[in-house]
Amino acid sequence: MNPATAAGSLQGPNPLFAILCAGLACGLLDITAALVVYGHYGRPPMRLLQGIAAALRPKDKAADVLISAHLRRLLTLWQPTVLVFGEGAGQIHTSRQRRRLLKRIATEAKDHHVVVRIFRKRPGIDQGKRRTKYENARRIAEQFSVLQWKVPPKRKQWESEDYRMSIFTAATLGMVQLNITNSFRAPSSPQASR
Repeated sequence: MNPATAAGSLQGPNPLFAILCAGLACGLLDITAALVVYGHYGRPPMRLLQGIAAALRPKDKAADVLISAHLRRLLTLWQPTVLVFGEGAGQIHTSRQRRRLLKRIATEAKDHHVVVRIFRKRPGIDQGKRRTKYENARRIAEQFSVLQWKVPPKRKQWESEDYRMSIFTAATLGMVQLNITNSFRAPSSPQASR
């Protein structure tokens, strides 16, 4: 007997290869059974496969998917000159994720030649003249009569914020941007208007 074949026969089958083959077979049978059940209930199999792919995709790439799927199309469609963001107050636990997302948005906006402005609250300056969100919404509605019917009723302290408040937050940021832009423009001379 050849010593090389004798040593090979002593080793036996490779356990890693057997585990790999068994796992592959179980996975294929599992997906096949799921597709058959989905088909029986009349659901498209693509949705099941997309769910599996979403589970396998790393979670931190979700922002990249949103930007590539939606933001690029919106920037191309609307062609804005500026994107305005307000820094959220009280969102300390998500501040790192928020900064990362804003950085990705700013990068994509720069590729489309769009200016990005982020307004931060200044604790020392805004201290004495702080208004509630409801007061800000009411003042914006006074400026824009179209929004008057959207002003939600003043909420109690224990109630959650009305979903319509985001409209007025966006309008407030837009007004801040317009005021800053207009304050940097050179005043026109009185002779030019005559």
